[in-house]
Amino acid sequence: MIALLTALLLFVYLTVLGMAVTQAIGLRPGVLRSWLLAPIAGLAVVMICVMVLNQAGVPVRHFALPLTCALLAVSTAVITWRRPTVPLKRLWPFWGVFGFAAVYIGWQAVPYGFNWTGYSNGDALAYCMSASRIMDHGFFDIPKLADLLGRDYTQASWFQFGPGLYRSGFDLVLAWAASLTRMNPFAIYMPLMLCLGMVQISGLAALVLSSPRLWKYALLASTLFAMSPLFGFTVIAQVGPQVGGLALMLGLCALTLQSGRGRASAVRGVLMIALVGVGLTVFYPEVLPFWGLSYIGFQAALALAHRANFGFQLRVAAIAAAVALVVGRANLLRGYFSMAFAVMFSKATQVGEATVYTGFETFKMQIGRAHV
Repeated sequence: MIALLTALLLFVYLTVLGMAVTQAIGLRPGVLRSWLLAPIAGLAVVMICVMVLNQAGVPVRHFALPLTCALLAVSTAVITWRRPTVPLKRLWPFWGVFGFAAVYIGWQAVPYGFNWTGYSNGDALAYCMSASRIMDHGFFDIPKLADLLGRDYTQASWFQFGPGLYRSGFDLVLAWAASLTRMNPFAIYMPLMLCLGMVQISGLAALVLSSPRLWKYALLASTLFAMSPLFGFTVIAQVGPQVGGLALMLGLCALTLQSGRGRASAVRGVLMIALVGVGLTVFYPEVLPFWGLSYIGFQAALALAHRANFGFQLRVAAIAAAVALVVGRANLLRGYFSMAFAVMFSKATQVGEATVYTGFETFKMQIGRAHV
């Protein structure tokens, strides 16, 4: 039961942090939509803060608790100052869906607690190894030969994330959660997965809620999504970068697939787009092409309806890219190399044929369009 409550507490923390960021920026996507976007903003901010400090050479274990407390204190101050409206009448059904999803998908956390290991796949082992390394070492700390020869096998992950420039967002968040709770990454893994699952549901609801009058459709979509067996399996299967990355992609779509024209709102939106965009690039850049296609399709639809403002959109994109470059720095290359690996080294899978699996093979098969 405590493991399930831990997942809910992590989700609440990300929501409070994200709402404070939204209020500090002054972004006004709508009262209800602000609360639904809040967990996504909170996830992006936590990941970026942990990334910056760990890449500066500080082990995550040394700053996880002070960072969490500092962010919570600042968030509390901002929320107390700005006093955002809480639309309880329309918000509590969504909270009910999040709670339902946590219990429906994560009921095994009740009898097994932190010993619940989900699907126990090989990727989860790799993420836990990487998280264990950065909990006690700086991100770019070069491993010693004795560690690589058997004293500390987690140091081998340095080659993938240091010189390899592979995506590392989930590993950083997992190290933060493990350090914060003073647990082994294996123990906190599934509660964190449940938290990311709730963030993804919230992102879907925010995307559907493009207008306040669509709140019932957003509620219906989030409910059906929470009940989806395939979605529940992704959480249990421990594909952390995918679950968290799709949540960030849904948030990025909600922020960019709109036709706002105000200069002030554009400046505020640019900051949030940059934060979520950097989070997605480092967390799970393989879905960036899907966001890009959605954005192009949305702008094409606006052009057909004679509502497009390409000059405005280009200015917003240029400023967001500049801010993202400052925040993400060389980490943006992680997104490029991770996405290039996934696309270039995949091929259509034949029965009985061994292949390098990257996840994109499915879309190259004849049933690929149906899966999309």
